[in-house]
Amino acid sequence: MTRAEIIAANPMVDFVCNRGHELRPAGRNFVTSGCPVTHHRRGHRPVMIYPATQSWSCHDCKKGGTVIDWLVCEKNISASDAMQLLGSERNGSEPIANFVKTYDYTDETGKLLFQTCRYQPKDFKQRQPDGKGGWIWNLQGVRRVLYRLPELLRGLKRGFPVILVEGEKDVDRLAELGFPAVVTCNPLGAGKWQEEFSETLRGANVFVIADKDKAGREHAQKVAVPLHDKAERVSVLELPDRDTSQTKDVSEWLAAGGTMGELAELLDNAPEWTPAVPLQTKPTQIAQSQPFPLHCLPPVCEAMARAVCETVRVLESLPGCCVLGILSAAIGSGLQVRSGPNRVTRGNLYILPSAESGSGKSETFRHFAKPFLDFEGERLEN
Repeated sequence: MTRAEIIAANPMVDFVCNRGHELRPAGRNFVTSGCPVTHHRRGHRPVMIYPATQSWSCHDCKKGGTVIDWLVCEKNISASDAMQLLGSERNGSEPIANFVKTYDYTDETGKLLFQTCRYQPKDFKQRQPDGKGGWIWNLQGVRRVLYRLPELLRGLKRGFPVILVEGEKDVDRLAELGFPAVVTCNPLGAGKWQEEFSETLRGANVFVIADKDKAGREHAQKVAVPLHDKAERVSVLELPDRDTSQTKDVSEWLAAGGTMGELAELLDNAPEWTPAVPLQTKPTQIAQSQPFPLHCLPPVCEAMARAVCETVRVLESLPGCCVLGILSAAIGSGLQVRSGPNRVTRGNLYILPSAESGSGKSETFRHFAKPFLDFEGERLEN
């Protein structure tokens, strides 16, 4: 393998994570305390990871480079030895995965947003177009959408039911059969469902087919919760084993002889999903409570909070609390309140919003956190 091929086969973010180092977002990059040269003190993160250039830099040790240079510093070996090690072993320990297939994720018009790449032995990586005919091996700043989104939207307009499975391979297998339903999945696999996906399926009749393992069953339940109040109907089911063959997912079930007729019967008989524990708070109940007084905020802060309300479609209290937290941080401890003859209280404000799944918490926080993370990343780069 050439030097460029070795670097491409060992994406910097995956390489560092596979070594057990924790990465923290810093704008479009990441910071970590993990360093191939020395052990930095806990909580100190002088190492910057640059996904766009597949490189790293330790500001304390004044070292940096590619994945090859990382291995040279870590193992105290030559560059040729590092290339040989990386070329014969993935990340220095696992066999290099062979590329199998790509799955395109597009917007409503069919424009490519990103791809999921499948490898053998089983592994997945995501990449986005760099606008120059190449790829950036991360999803930083990319809109996340459901798989086969244009087909999904066309099917929803025609009133077709939706079959939701765990992986792209299962989606394609069912779609090839011409089943009278639209099939989709969320990117990145189990446990990566986002609130906006539920909004896409608002009003639909959704069948969630769970993989028969712990992660698959937990994923199906977590998907059903936010869908419960948005979809017209939600059903969660598992496909039965075929004779003596144990099948984990849709692809294995079809390979063992499962047919469209059997699948149609299973869907027809699938009971409607209901939460094991009734949801404590319904959106209608929240809407009837006293709204957050956004008009009391400074004009620029009020405008920001209302813009997030309209964008994410959340109640005023979520962006309102975020704004209060930002204002408190800006004031800091400079403002003090004398609450007694010998007692002074600093104006520290701690915000802990609590709301049910699907209420828009995460998306709201991302809107307010992004400027700070971008600023932090720029400062760290400089």
